[in-house]
Amino acid sequence: MNNNIKIETTLIWKGLLDCDRETLSIFIALFEDSKGLSLLSDKILDVKEKAQKVYEKSFSKGERQDLQNDIKDHFSKRIEKTAQKIDESDLSDQALKVALYP
Repeated sequence: MNNNIKIETTLIWKGLLDCDRETLSIFIALFEDSKGLSLLSDKILDVKEKAQKVYEKSFSKGERQDLQNDIKDHFSKRIEKTAQKIDESDLSDQALKVALYP
């Protein structure tokens, strides 16, 4: 494996700017919703929700059961919601591309 391969940042931006509207919306949502306080809040809610489910299951069946890994975390839910709002907005695709560019 050659570790000396360098990817030009202009190619990354070109790839991002060539994305469809839905993909642009997801990237914008990721950048907007990835603030430290939001991530911490989401993680706290995840732990609370998982603990509550373990507690409920242990009393309902008299034994502790592991939670399924398919529970969507709060961060994923928030990203999906934000991306959907952006995708359904009246903003043009060009405006979304400008919003994505730093």
